[in-house]
Amino acid sequence: AQQLRHDIQLTISLLIVLLGIFIIGFFRNVQSLVFILIPAVFGGLFSLSCIYLIKGTVSILALAAGSVILGIAVNYALHFLVHYRYHPNKEQVIKDLVKPMTLGSLTTVLAFFSLQFTSAAVLQDLGLFAGFSLIGAALCSLIFFPHFITQPDFKETAFDRAFVFKKSPGRIPVFIILLLTPVFFYFASQVNFNSNMGSLNFMDEKTRQAQERLEAINPASLHSLYVSSDAPSLQKALQKMEQVIPAIDSLEANGIIQRTLTPSSFLLSDSLQRIRIEQWHTFWDMRKETFFQIVKEEAARLKFSAAVLANVDSVIDRNYALMDAASFKTLKNLFFKDNIIERNEQATVISLINVLPEDKMQVQRALALAPASLLDRQVITTLFVEFIHEDFNFIVTFTAILVFVVLLISTGRIELTIVTFTPMLITWIWILGIMALVGIEFNIINVIISTFIFGLGDDYSIFVMDGLQQEYKSGKQNLPSVRVSIALSTLTTVSGLGVLIFAEHPALRSIAAIAIIGIVCVFIMSQVIEPFLFSILITNRTYKKLPPVTAKGLFFTTLTYGLFVFGSLFLTVVGLLMLLIPFARKRVRLVYHHLIRFFTRSVVYLALNLKKRIAKHNTDIFKRPGIIIANHSSFLDILITTMLHPRVILLTNKWVWNSPVFGGVVRLAGYYPVEAGAEGSIDQLKNRIDDGYSVVVFPEGTRSKDGTIGRFHKGAFFMAEKFQLPIYPVLISGASRAIPKSTWYVNEATVAVSMLPGIDNTDYRFGSTYQEKTKAIARYFKESHAQLEKEVRTPKEFRHSLYNNYRYKGPVLEWYLRIKLRMENYYEIFDELVPKKATVLDLGCGYGFLCYQLQFLSTERTITGIDHDEEKIAVAQHGYLRADKLQFNTANVAECPIAPHDVIIMADVLHYLLPQQQEALLVRCFEAVLPGGKIIIRDGDVDLAQRHKATRFTEVLSVSLLGFNRAKNPLNFISGSWLKSFCQQHGFRVETIDQHKATSNIIFVITKPTV
Repeated sequence: AQQLRHDIQLTISLLIVLLGIFIIGFFRNVQSLVFILIPAVFGGLFSLSCIYLIKGTVSILALAAGSVILGIAVNYALHFLVHYRYHPNKEQVIKDLVKPMTLGSLTTVLAFFSLQFTSAAVLQDLGLFAGFSLIGAALCSLIFFPHFITQPDFKETAFDRAFVFKKSPGRIPVFIILLLTPVFFYFASQVNFNSNMGSLNFMDEKTRQAQERLEAINPASLHSLYVSSDAPSLQKALQKMEQVIPAIDSLEANGIIQRTLTPSSFLLSDSLQRIRIEQWHTFWDMRKETFFQIVKEEAARLKFSAAVLANVDSVIDRNYALMDAASFKTLKNLFFKDNIIERNEQATVISLINVLPEDKMQVQRALALAPASLLDRQVITTLFVEFIHEDFNFIVTFTAILVFVVLLISTGRIELTIVTFTPMLITWIWILGIMALVGIEFNIINVIISTFIFGLGDDYSIFVMDGLQQEYKSGKQNLPSVRVSIALSTLTTVSGLGVLIFAEHPALRSIAAIAIIGIVCVFIMSQVIEPFLFSILITNRTYKKLPPVTAKGLFFTTLTYGLFVFGSLFLTVVGLLMLLIPFARKRVRLVYHHLIRFFTRSVVYLALNLKKRIAKHNTDIFKRPGIIIANHSSFLDILITTMLHPRVILLTNKWVWNSPVFGGVVRLAGYYPVEAGAEGSIDQLKNRIDDGYSVVVFPEGTRSKDGTIGRFHKGAFFMAEKFQLPIYPVLISGASRAIPKSTWYVNEATVAVSMLPGIDNTDYRFGSTYQEKTKAIARYFKESHAQLEKEVRTPKEFRHSLYNNYRYKGPVLEWYLRIKLRMENYYEIFDELVPKKATVLDLGCGYGFLCYQLQFLSTERTITGIDHDEEKIAVAQHGYLRADKLQFNTANVAECPIAPHDVIIMADVLHYLLPQQQEALLVRCFEAVLPGGKIIIRDGDVDLAQRHKATRFTEVLSVSLLGFNRAKNPLNFISGSWLKSFCQQHGFRVETIDQHKATSNIIFVITKPTV
């Protein structure tokens, strides 16, 4: 105890000094050191109040361990102060921190509350104290704390420059982590749990030597057994113990029990006292006179005085009675306070016996039928530790599942949940692996710290994910302050717990070791692994205008490539075996091509996230060999062309020919590598053509990056002229969107294949020489492909692009987008009303759904979106598919200037304005729209009274309950008849489109006359 007190004084002194240096040095003021303690103190007091109301008592050990958990509460204040330092606006800071802090505290609180399911009462109390402490700290940080702090002066420090980096950590740290994690995972299972409580006690060298000598002299001192009797009252408990004492005395007389310490030797039950008093009187009643006579004779002989004889008479003749309650209590408190327990109308009397290890079983058999319990002190301690160990395993498993489920519900995406949870998982592997390698064991003390580390890692991961998501969603730069606050939290926490390494007490030193390892690992993983995974799955791809990866897409991609690799290996083996067949070589080759067609067709049709629209073609055309030309923008093109018919061969590049996966199939199938042009392959191809095979050529020579068709080379047309073969044009649409060039991921898309009528060599509509045919057929091919693209790329088809543009920007936003698109029929009517080439202004654009859809459907549109909600505009402006012709601005549509445009759209906007504002806005739009242009208004028409009830209900729901839209004024829906009259007064023609029969939403198309 003295060593423990000395170590605590030393470490607390070091902790205060280090915290003062770090906090004051970073914030440059003394107040910050006081500020960060406010939520922690409030959380502790809040927790004690709640526990008092719930159960009234709490374990002192739980309070001691729970005080360490308050380190998480200090982090809440650190997050607020650091974020406020970077963004000096309290309202904005609260808005930015409310989600990650609430989510982080919720997961950690639920993890601690799960300790209620454990067997150890101390862990249950710890869970209550820690959970309520974090609830109070989080509430204080978000509600009360902002009122105490003042605006800081931001001065960049070396600490800021060290941890504020714009890019994710490089590949080297990630590679090191990925390399070491399997190693640590291998050793993780070798961590032991130290169940020896004695090893956590401090003993100096002299005391340890004395203990060894004592154990050598009296080994029984190490093997104590407890005999306990329980009863509703102390008297009955003493009576039970008194029934056991004869058996104990007999064992002690036989040398089986070495020593006995029992209250029954001095504290007798009332019934036993009565029996012994009665025995006393019975004994002396028959012998008293004879005894007195003998005593007097002997006293006279020995010349004793009469006073001495009087004392003897008083002892024998005294009227003995039961011990009074006061004397009984005094004796009990003086000598047997630890042996008698009275609580909750239950009394327990405990006797201690010492036995040799080899005699314990004999004692247990002798007392098996006694009305008392026999307990082994060493077994009790071991069982207690084992319970803690088992509870810890339960805690880790249950907490991990709980945190994962809460993250899944909050993020709404399994992908973000995995990215957030992975650093915690890797951290745990590293902690266990390092502990095993350096020989650190878990014990009843540091196992509690591990829950603290898990809670800290949970908070770090959630804050980093929120910073990454906010930057991706709207460009908000919260990540620098998050990184600095986490780094500062790591530094202060490591300092706070790390100073325990200087303690000599083993229990405190074990806390320091696991704390330093765990917190450093937590920091590294949250700063390295999480940004790396986020960039790999999302930002690296969107930077290249590619859609982010989804779990569903990754599953289908794995399935597709797995089938492709299996087919390639299978076909390679089969092809090699077919080479051994010495006869019917042509028929064997044709069978092999049938197998290739079967597998390529299977891969394409089993790619479940691809919608296939493959037009049927006349198979008779393959009865005559020809040159098949197809546009080339994706790896899928090879599969599509080879599945058209078995009698096809490809002209491939060197990369395909030498591929380690499917290069063997290419070579065995008789395909030809063409590096210097098709002219050099004439002789090799003639034999295959004579056998009835058509030649597939991609006349562009290389894959297109964006799906546009490039310049056609002359090789294919030269071969057609050389061999007098027809040309079979094959149009492929959507392959570049499914698997773009230089990528591996299979996106959701519609792949359409259409085969144009064959162009005979004698068809002079396209020219007489192969040079002329190259240009003419290329022009014809591109026009036909453009028509196919127009048929395929409908507004509904572009939903995938719109989903991807807003993916990972919040579950509510993604859900809202999907519902909105279905309700709007994918904005098909707006695409029909807006010319393909026009300048468009969308007033009240919201998140920009309509603007993006109009951009997707025609790249010749120049579109501007305006909305008063800064957050919505920021989200719209930071869409990765936004082109330069699409811009978003924040402004109040009732006041902002309106530049001239061909089309002005106001969808669900007018009813948010006052009547006079509506008229003023319409007049400004009348002036701004160009002659022949359109003003497209979609709003609820109050004239449709019955249908308008549903419209008003949905708008009230959207504004008041769900908060999708903000309204400064009461809703003022327009009258359709008034709008028509108002427009006609200004010389505009009005048409109405009624698409929604369930609501009163009407589209008013207002056309300005041409000059």
